[in-house]
Amino acid sequence: MAKGSIASVIELNRGVADVFREMQDVQLVSSFLPLLSELKEIEPLKSYEAVLEDRVGPFKLRADLSIEITIDHDSLKFSVEARGEDRQVRSAIRISAEMSFATNSENRTVLSISGTHEISGKVATLGASVIKGKATKLIHEFENQVRNHFER
Repeated sequence: MAKGSIASVIELNRGVADVFREMQDVQLVSSFLPLLSELKEIEPLKSYEAVLEDRVGPFKLRADLSIEITIDHDSLKFSVEARGEDRQVRSAIRISAEMSFATNSENRTVLSISGTHEISGKVATLGASVIKGKATKLIHEFENQVRNHFER
């Protein structure tokens, strides 16, 4: 099994209420993650399905994901849990992430992101180090997309 965690903090020149509201646009946020496609809403702001596609070493991974979202308006936090499986390469995926929103002394939004991933099966056995590198690259790409969106 390949496991890993990520953490990131982004400061944005926008008010926290604006950022929190816009980040509830699941279609927008999914566009910041190039590995996701075919996002389908099951229940607004709660349940979604999507496809995660990537190449890991010699394997082409295509996993159908079930995604559950919890939004806590009082504490300004989102939690996301995604689970899926690629039956062709017999690999299971579980991703958990949390985003919290706060205001700093300069009235800038501080977006804190943390998450974990677990991948089991053939892909994890042969590509654990590749998966770790891809997770790091993905969070940096997400940060850049968020900055580009909110700083324009």
